[in-house]
Amino acid sequence: MIPAALLLASAALAQGAAGLGLGALALHTGSGEHRLAPALSGWGRVALGQACHAEAELGLARHAEGGPTVPFDERWTRGALGVGCSTGTRAARVAASLGPALTWRRTTIDGRWTARALGAGVRWRGGFLVPLGEHGELDVLAGGASRGPVFDFDLTVQGGARW
Repeated sequence: MIPAALLLASAALAQGAAGLGLGALALHTGSGEHRLAPALSGWGRVALGQACHAEAELGLARHAEGGPTVPFDERWTRGALGVGCSTGTRAARVAASLGPALTWRRTTIDGRWTARALGAGVRWRGGFLVPLGEHGELDVLAGGASRGPVFDFDLTVQGGARW
């Protein structure tokens, strides 16, 4: 995989894009269910030739449940690096990527009991990369990541600047 420092150093020399993403994340919770949560991410992509790219992502999400039983609050942070390829026209490209991910999860139950977990896994994504004019980009991506034996899934719309 490509270290983050190499991604940043090569960004000035290669074509790339960076921006923010909003999406929905289906978190695998402690009860074994997948619960929807809003997600926010920052991302960057650097071209590795004509069709391939390296990308980095930092994502955040929170799932909270209140109610008469037990209040539950789960906060999630994931960092991921990936290498992918795309094909298509200048108007839209279809892309897929794969790489390692590290997920930090903090779960609080009833405001008193807290558990923390750090899990390594694999991040995968696929979708459409759509240029907006000379220096903009809008992407629609679906993917997921493993955390040990469990998986989270997401759907993200991300926008940003291209150079």
